[in-house]
Amino acid sequence: MESLSRRRCLGLLGSLTAASLAGCTDDEQPEFLVTDTAFSLQPGGNLKIQVSVENGFQDTKQSTVEVVLRYEPEEGESEQWTQTEPLELSGATEIQREFVFEGIHDETDSLDFYEVEAQLVDDA
Repeated sequence: MESLSRRRCLGLLGSLTAASLAGCTDDEQPEFLVTDTAFSLQPGGNLKIQVSVENGFQDTKQSTVEVVLRYEPEEGESEQWTQTEPLELSGATEIQREFVFEGIHDETDSLDFYEVEAQLVDDA
């Protein structure tokens, strides 16, 4: 098992801070957003990205989930891959979607060189 990278540690710290502040204001508004991302190495050099999306509104919302996977090694060229998927989510629910980026990981590279970003685009 690999050690926790600085990027991942800072991301977790930011998530914990946001979670600890949740509910601290009385004027809280419902949101439709990506709440969490995680990735894991799969056989064949595939990286599986798991994205959690929450709809805090009472009505159904539509959008597109955009997942960007970046590879930024200490030496060599950076690379980036993007996948999108349309999404329709009922009110007051949370779901998880999986995205697989096939054959991009080389066993000699550290997973610490990968960074995941996910967001909703084209909210409706």
